[in-house]
Amino acid sequence: MRRIAILGSLLLSLLVLPAVAAAQDATPDPSLDVPAPEECTVAPRTVGELQTLFAAPASPIPAPASPTPVALPTGTPVDPATAEAVTAAIRQLIACLNAGDYWRLLATYSDRYVQIFLQAYIDPATGLTQETFDAYSTPNPPQPERHTALLEIGEILSLPDGRVAAVVIADDLGDDLAPAQTIFYLVKNGDRWQIDDFAYIPRES
Repeated sequence: MRRIAILGSLLLSLLVLPAVAAAQDATPDPSLDVPAPEECTVAPRTVGELQTLFAAPASPIPAPASPTPVALPTGTPVDPATAEAVTAAIRQLIACLNAGDYWRLLATYSDRYVQIFLQAYIDPATGLTQETFDAYSTPNPPQPERHTALLEIGEILSLPDGRVAAVVIADDLGDDLAPAQTIFYLVKNGDRWQIDDFAYIPRES
């Protein structure tokens, strides 16, 4: 199971390597909730906004929401409308992952998170060039048997810093590992919720 939390190393691979989908013989379970690539409808990041984020002063990293990185922080349950919007944002991320649409995938993340990624992994001497952007503008989806299924979104909690958090359980259909559990942190940007951080919960040994 690949981490549904698209951390720096995977985001970097999206920029420098083509997506490779290994051939599989298994047929996806039709009863699973697999956000379809067609659900990836968010407007993609543009090269201009990515270059602006890259050039801007570094954003501060939020203080840890929990003393234990892999524990869901204490918060207040959100209202139904917020829960619906946050759930849609998480589904959108998985749909864009299943679509292999890199710049729409980055649009599901907050400016702060994208900026930290860019400034950590893009060569400051060149920045994000138009050539690199164009090279990954065509979606390169994995085969359906390598899609990610959404198994569960736990209770969504409102945090003191204005963000929300929830434990998300998802599964890469292309492997035989146990589903991954990840704490998602989301922040509201205008009328949209965007993924702002992750904490990956290790599997029990």
